[in-house]
Amino acid sequence: MNLTVAGKDRSGDLGQQVAAEAARLQATGSVGALSPEHSALVLKAAADRPDYLRRYLELLRLRHGIRTADYYIPRGPGLRGKVALALKTVLWKLLRYQHDRLAFQQNAVNELAIDALEFQRDETERELADLKRRMAALEQARAGRAP
Repeated sequence: MNLTVAGKDRSGDLGQQVAAEAARLQATGSVGALSPEHSALVLKAAADRPDYLRRYLELLRLRHGIRTADYYIPRGPGLRGKVALALKTVLWKLLRYQHDRLAFQQNAVNELAIDALEFQRDETERELADLKRRMAALEQARAGRAP
């Protein structure tokens, strides 16, 4: 990994800090567990519009959920930071069940919205295939009547 800040290579001093922070975030569950092939960058590889839509819906299906895992709460400096951290931790534990209920409901809505999008896409593809079939039949019938 190369880190350039203001045109200077800072890989040596910042690289270790960034790697340590990334490891900490991954250990605390703050980084998503999806693999790189589930990144939005896969949309760039789409060959055409239908392929883009298929990939996009697949990503939506993978990433629709709201995670309710514990997360890292940063601590401010000094006694005030320590007290604030303790208060935030207690408040999170008290309000966690409400948050989980809302997250469950939102996940259900997200799932239904994605299902509706997929249904609409499938229905549109079916209608388009039917129209193409009918158009080909009409063109064939017209070609048969031509002088």
